[in-house]
Amino acid sequence: MSRDTDAETVQAAAELIFTELGPYHMEEVYRNALRAALKDLQTESVAFFFGGELVGTQHLDLVWRRYVVEVECLAHANALGGRWQHDNCFMRARTCRKNVLLVKIAPSGARVQRYGVPAPDTEDGP
Repeated sequence: MSRDTDAETVQAAAELIFTELGPYHMEEVYRNALRAALKDLQTESVAFFFGGELVGTQHLDLVWRRYVVEVECLAHANALGGRWQHDNCFMRARTCRKNVLLVKIAPSGARVQRYGVPAPDTEDGP
């Protein structure tokens, strides 16, 4: 398995942010810190089509290189937090066709979890 240096870079940034800021801040604080640490973070809108028609767009807050970056502050997560966020990242990877990095900030530290773009569904394809 090849190394994912982009994911490792995000992990290192998350650890540095946690070391400097510590736990218990709102997700916006950590998002802004990631923007400062990963200088070339961007925003992006993704279009969704159904039956060849545009059915909506979704704004992606943090896009870095080939990843959508999501931030979850576990100190503030509700009881549904863990499973809901996992499902959200999986669906985001599938519908946006981009890999997702979930940056989890917990009282014990920072961790990055990767969600890859699933292979195209051959049954529904042309």
